[in-house]
Amino acid sequence: MTTHLQPLTTETGRQGRVPGFSLVELLVAMSVLLTITGSALALLGTAEDRLAVEPEAADMQQRLRAGVAMLHHDLASAGAGPAAGLRPGPLPLHMAAILPYRHDPLDGDPPGTFRDDALTVFYVPRTVAQSTLAAPLPARTGAARVHNGPGCGRGDPACGFAVGMAVLVFDGTGAADQFEVTDVQGDTLALAYEGTGSGHVYAAGSTIAEVVARTYFLERDAAADTTRLMRGRANGGADVPVADHVVGLAFAYARAAAGGGQPVALPSSSLVDGPWLPSGMSPYRFDADLLAVTSVSVTLRVQSAIEALRGPGSLLFSQPGTSQGGRRWLPDLEVSFRVRPPNYNPGG
Repeated sequence: MTTHLQPLTTETGRQGRVPGFSLVELLVAMSVLLTITGSALALLGTAEDRLAVEPEAADMQQRLRAGVAMLHHDLASAGAGPAAGLRPGPLPLHMAAILPYRHDPLDGDPPGTFRDDALTVFYVPRTVAQSTLAAPLPARTGAARVHNGPGCGRGDPACGFAVGMAVLVFDGTGAADQFEVTDVQGDTLALAYEGTGSGHVYAAGSTIAEVVARTYFLERDAAADTTRLMRGRANGGADVPVADHVVGLAFAYARAAAGGGQPVALPSSSLVDGPWLPSGMSPYRFDADLLAVTSVSVTLRVQSAIEALRGPGSLLFSQPGTSQGGRRWLPDLEVSFRVRPPNYNPGG
């Protein structure tokens, strides 16, 4: 019996070819597979980097927003004055409501100084606690009688003043002093004066009103080796942090240009050279040029709280970190803005 071998054929009927892949085809397939795998691993690495960076980036933006919101609100309110009494209208008609330093009778900066990283603002809130003195008041701890006139509530001889309230007394001479109400008896307020008395005596008819006095400044945290933005009461109250890891805070001042146009910058030297109000001897004197301020420019800068997301010291990083890769670099965020307080720009 004779056996005949049939030739091998492919599905297409061609003879002499074994089904499978050639070496070239295998190399091409492996190259494609490696390319796809490498791309996938690169994407996974990028995703890991983003997961590490984005939460901190969002936190930095939130800290920046919190600082900008508080600064803008208080600066926009600066100089708001009483609506009642003998001296209604903006505070800059009578006193400097923006000071270029940290004003605090307990541990603030000396009056008449300048700091570009600190600021104090004063304003009278929308309140019924506004009146005039019914008797003279020395600038020291003591008692003050208020005049219960138009604008005071019926049956309220204290005209809205209450225990714990911060009040401002001024008389149009440039003198202004802060007190805290510690007791109320009829139309008589017990006032506590913190700091060195100015020696000024406020005559009957001087304005007394509730006041908001705020300071902003940078405080260094030695334990964390960073700084944070602080807000405090300018009458001896507690300071509270606004935002951590703030590495830059700067204030600049300007006045209106003659005939309009862009505001004219006020150099720091012009704000500490006098003339002084209410006098050069007053412990709470201020430079008369501060009454001409019409705008305040603010620069605020925050950094990553995570050292591993900060690169070497440079324009991108105020404080260097340990990051070696650009994908894990989170540069500082900085914002600059200008505020024109309406009470310093009447009709503007």
